[in-house]
Amino acid sequence: MGDYKSITFSSQIEEINKYLDDFIIKTTAISIILITKDGQLITSRGDVSFINTTALAALVAGSFAATKEVASLLGEREFSILLQQGEKRHVHISLLGSIAMMVVVFENLNNVGKVRFYAKEVSQKVTGSLIKGGKREEERVKLELLNFKEYATNLIDTIFSDSDSALIEQTKTETKEK
Repeated sequence: MGDYKSITFSSQIEEINKYLDDFIIKTTAISIILITKDGQLITSRGDVSFINTTALAALVAGSFAATKEVASLLGEREFSILLQQGEKRHVHISLLGSIAMMVVVFENLNNVGKVRFYAKEVSQKVTGSLIKGGKREEERVKLELLNFKEYATNLIDTIFSDSDSALIEQTKTETKEK
């Protein structure tokens, strides 16, 4: 599965949230936000009360799009990590393949190494969950198509069998009249 489509299974979100909660504990990050590459919020953990997550998701997606162009100018395909340092808070943003982005907000700049280390670990787990969920979604769509094909085939059979029965009855009636 190349692109992230949607997450439809609560068990998948629960699994991802466990990974993110564990990440927050290990790194003492304030919050972590998982978004699609087009800026849609997937899930968030930790304290996000001070963040407009919708706006942040859209801005991060735009920022990564701009950064991809910078990478291209420098002969790179893309940069997979962005680190932005503020006075109090810092943001570590990492790509999760072609599927999503993970935004980590943390305060202690001394933890940047820990954040980077565990971000790589959790990125692999979350990406696996997203891909697994995407495959489930593809299977669900295939099943719906199969059910629709079966329904359509049965409907066509019913229509034509009724028409055939009516045609046979009409032919019998016409034959008797002659």
